[in-house]
Amino acid sequence: MMEAGETPRVEEVARRAGVQKTSIYRRWGTLESLVFEAVDARTRMALPLPDTGSCHEDLKIYLAASIAFHRSDFGKLVTRLGVQIPEDARREFWRKRLEAASVLLSRGQSRGEVAPDLNVGLAIEMLIAPFYFRALVSGEEISPSLTEALLNIALPAFLRRPE
Repeated sequence: MMEAGETPRVEEVARRAGVQKTSIYRRWGTLESLVFEAVDARTRMALPLPDTGSCHEDLKIYLAASIAFHRSDFGKLVTRLGVQIPEDARREFWRKRLEAASVLLSRGQSRGEVAPDLNVGLAIEMLIAPFYFRALVSGEEISPSLTEALLNIALPAFLRRPE
């Protein structure tokens, strides 16, 4: 049995899953890869991508969920671990997250709500960067009011401009 704070071993994970440790290695290669995939899956569940038909509403829901995530114990852990994992794993995690979240603005582009020339990947980075800055640098609270503040600053820059 593992003690609190103890790092699991492949043998323990395999035993709990009822499989041979070779199954873990065959599927994930390393215990770190298995943990990374589990964290990625849980993060995707915590940060669903809404599709309300309105870019503003989708972003509002997504940012509110992001704030709740960052205020949770799991979100705080993921944020801290995110700077400690190997660079290739960190890049892959963020590539997936940014690609997924970018669909919120891409949908807005296809509906004509968002400027067609907007770099949606960079725009998503700009929206979520304050969470990491506050968590890792400034120590400022990640409060629910941050959703409206971010949208008030960002949306005018993202919206389709009259021709």
